[in-house]
Amino acid sequence: MSKIIFKIVEHYPESKRILIRFARKHSDKPIDEYPKFITSYDKNSIDLFDTESFITSLVSSSGMRRINKMEKQQEVLRENIPDEIDLSKELNIDNLVGKVIEGNTEKFSGYSKLKMREVKL
Repeated sequence: MSKIIFKIVEHYPESKRILIRFARKHSDKPIDEYPKFITSYDKNSIDLFDTESFITSLVSSSGMRRINKMEKQQEVLRENIPDEIDLSKELNIDNLVGKVIEGNTEKFSGYSKLKMREVKL
C-alpha cells in the first residue's frame, strides 16, 4: 500500500475545518502542486483523541479517497499498462517474468487469505 502524506494549508477553528492537500509519499511532484480540499474535523468525522488518532482517521476518512480519485484521473504510461494474467491457472512464476502485473491495494484491510488445502469437520 502506498504511503499517504498530507499538508494542512490553513486552519479554520471557528468552523472546525482545515484546508488540506493529500499526495502519495513517492509522488513525482511536490505536495504543493496537488489540489487543496476543505475537510471538516468535527467529532463525528475525525478522531480528535490525540495526534496519532487524528492523523490516522484523517488519512482513512479523506486521504485514501482523495488519492484514489486522483490516481483514477491520471493517465497511465503505456509502459505501465498491466498485462492480462489468468488467475485461474496454477502459479508458475516463470510465466510471470517480464510482465507488468497489477495488484489492488484497496482490497487490503489488515486481513490475509487463510491458506489451507482441506478442512476436516
